[in-house]
Order: sequence, then structure tokens, then C-alpha cells
Amino acid sequence: MGTDIMSQSCRALSTAVLIISTLSVGALAEDVEQIFQSIYGAKLKEVRSTPDTTDDVRLAKQLLQGAASVKNATLLAKMCDHAYALANRVPDELETAVAAMELLATGQPARLRECLDRIVVIRQRQYVQTRGAGREAAGNRFAAALLDLSAAHETAGELARSVAALRRAMSPAILMQATNRRAVRARFEDASARLRTETTVRDLTAILDKSPDDQAASRKLIHVHVVDLDNPAAARPLLATAGDAKLTDRVEAASKDVSDVTPAEARSLGNWYRELATDARESSKATMLHRAQVYYQRFLSLHQVKDLQRTAAQLALDDVRSTLNRLGVAAPPAATGPIPRPDLHRNLRPGLLKREFWPIEAQTKDKGGRYVHPDQFGEPVGESKVAATLTPWNYTQNRNGVATGFLQVPVTGTYVFNSNSFYDRNALFLDGKLVCGFRDGEGKQVSVQLSKGLVPIMSVGYIHARGNARVRWKPPGADGLMPIPADLLFHRPQ
Repeated sequence: MGTDIMSQSCRALSTAVLIISTLSVGALAEDVEQIFQSIYGAKLKEVRSTPDTTDDVRLAKQLLQGAASVKNATLLAKMCDHAYALANRVPDELETAVAAMELLATGQPARLRECLDRIVVIRQRQYVQTRGAGREAAGNRFAAALLDLSAAHETAGELARSVAALRRAMSPAILMQATNRRAVRARFEDASARLRTETTVRDLTAILDKSPDDQAASRKLIHVHVVDLDNPAAARPLLATAGDAKLTDRVEAASKDVSDVTPAEARSLGNWYRELATDARESSKATMLHRAQVYYQRFLSLHQVKDLQRTAAQLALDDVRSTLNRLGVAAPPAATGPIPRPDLHRNLRPGLLKREFWPIEAQTKDKGGRYVHPDQFGEPVGESKVAATLTPWNYTQNRNGVATGFLQVPVTGTYVFNSNSFYDRNALFLDGKLVCGFRDGEGKQVSVQLSKGLVPIMSVGYIHARGNARVRWKPPGADGLMPIPADLLFHRPQ
């Protein structure tokens, strides 16, 4: 009898999933509501009328399972919202609530920040309630959720809210001595500096709107454009009211393509940017020195006479290069057009960039999964997120996931890597080369010789791997495999 009931329930669920999966993308809202109520309406009323949460959990998982195959955005949202509401009532099922919000965020990018807000609330609950050995991991998850929310706010152009989320992340990350504490701090300091710059520009612009002839405000705003924003061309309209002939000459020259700069201008600009670097804040210092280096190189290429000017420029260039080397900035190529911003470590953001892709036909035909090079995945689905760690990192179960960026190698030497997931359906690439292959053995360890510095890294998780992958390493001198510290993982913002 019980078996018959279970079989009927399974058949009903399969039928429901089939119906909702075939609902067209453009179906009317009233049609979506009618279909949803016909399938889940009675069951929702039933579970809400009982104090027992077992049926709440069961229905939440059914909704989440069904939503994974839904293409209609309205129905996807309705199913995920209900799955979240049901699972969020049960302390042991909060991960189901998180999964519902992650699926909704990928299916409806417009609701990304709302979903991330809900995830942050869940992670905070878990962090507050967890004691003992699991508290550090809970702190890491809470901080990672806040980092995701911060990134979403910044993408939406709301830097103040981004900084506020980062400020909250500082507490659990530092209090618990979490693995990503340095990455959180670096990101917070960078975003805070940019927010201060935004505020300064807004305040000075307001002053000039009221008093267009205010020389002091004009000079301050010119300094912000030149140093903090590295955009001298944007400062040109302010020169007329600045009342400083030397400043005018320098800004006009700095706005030119490098190939148009005369020897005298190049020498003057090299000295000027070197001076600006002395008092520049940390986030702008390397940019100023980078410009000084370019202009000194320009001067030396044009001024071939071996005199005091050339000697002084060469000495200054050597000093600038030495300082940039300590900051980890590579020498720029010879510039002829607009000066590109230096490829600074600080221009990177903590964590790896995470994208998701629908499975291709070859994968869907093979129930056991099949290796596909990530170049074949096509266009990503939804918005990119940040994976704060590789132990593990998660993606939507019925999709392929790719986490890309850079690994900061602390010392030159031999490193051992291991990558695994459910049935080992994953792959790891370093510097574009396959290191850990698809289903090459969950316990397989691969040795790689790496040089100190940044190396491109890509972790790939495939369908049928339950939506997560885990990468560990054994650095030189270590006794065994361990998580890669989160503050050694970076990505370039899009």
C-alpha cells in the first residue's frame, strides 16, 4: 500500500516536472499562476496547515528540483520563492533555501541583489548559531556571501552599498581569522578609496557649480582627475579657472598620445608624475610611477645627447623601475598612443570569476558525463559571480561551472594539486594547460613547477557533479594537501 502511494507520488511529480519544463518562455502571467496552483496550490496549503516541517522540506526540494528545468522566468521565480520560504523555516534545511536563491539569481538577474540579500541573512544566522569546530567555516561562508553582495552592488553602480557590505564582511573574516581575511581587507580598502574619490568629485563639482571661478576647488578637482582617476583629459575643462600656467602645460601634455609628446614635455611629465607619486595614496602610487616611467622612456628615446639631462633622466628612470619592481608591477612596453593603466596586482579583485553554462548536446546524451573543453561551452548563463574559495566552490547543478582568475604563487618551487568532485567530474587548468583531468581519479595528485608571481588558473565543474568542485594543493615544504588560501586567488573585474 505504502509502495503504491509512493509510486503514485513519484509519477505525479514526474508529470508536474514535465508540464512546467515545457511551459513556454513567453507564457502569460495568469497562465503561469494557473499552472502553478494546479500543481502545487493544494500541497502548499496542506503543508502550511501542519506544525510538522518534514512535509515543508519535502515540498521545498520538489519545487527546487522542478525549477531547475524551468525556462519560464515567472514560473521559475514563483517556484524558487516558495522553495526558499519553506526551507527557510527549518534550521537544518537552510542550504536548500540558499540553493533556491542561487537558482533564482541566475534565472532572473534583475533580482540578483535581492537573492544575495536573503543569502546573507541565512549565512549570518548560521554564523551566529554555530559553535565549536564549524564556526570558522560558517564565518567564511558569511564573509563570502557579503563579498558576493558587495560585488553585485558595485556592478549596479552603488559603491556606497558595496562598501557597507564589505565593512560587514570584515567582522566575521577577521574575528574568526578566516582564510580570506586579507582578501576581504584589501577589497574593502580599495572600494573605500574609490568611494572617497567619488564623494570628493561630487563635492568639488557642487562647489564649482555655485562658484565657477573658485581656483582652489578647480585645482583640487584637477588633482583628483590626474592622480586618483588617472584621467588628465577629464581635467582639461577646469584649466581655464585654475589660474596655473605650469599646471595647464602639464595637463595638456599628459592628455596627448605618447607619440605626440616632445622631449621637453616628456622630461617634465616624468618629473611631475614622479613627484605626484610621493604623496599619492597607496592605490594611485604605482599608476603615477608607471606614467613617470613611460615619459622617461620617451625622453631617453628622443634625447640621444649624452648630457646632464639624459643622465638625470636615466637615474630617475632606474629609481622608478626599482620602486615599481618592489610593488610587483611589470615594465610597460613602449607606448605610442594613450598610456594604458599598468597591469597592477591591485587592479585585480579577490576571488575567482565564476560563470555558468548550459550543457552542450554531447553532454546531455551521456548520463555518465562527458569531458568537454570549456572553450566549447558557448555563452554564459546569467551574471557572473565571485568564488571566494576553491574548497569548495559551487554552481547550479544542471549546468557547467567555470571559475577563472589568477593564483598568486608565493615562492618558486614544486606544487602538488588535487581536484575532485562527485564522480570526479571536474578539471583544473594552470596557465592554460590541463593539470587535473576529467575523471582522472579523485585521489590523483599532480606535481607542477611554478614560478613566484601570478599564474592563470581555471577550475571547471561539469554537469552530474552535484554543483560543486574542490581544489587543494601542497605548496613547497607542506606535509600534505590543504586548501589554497583565499587571499591568493584573484580575478580581473569585467
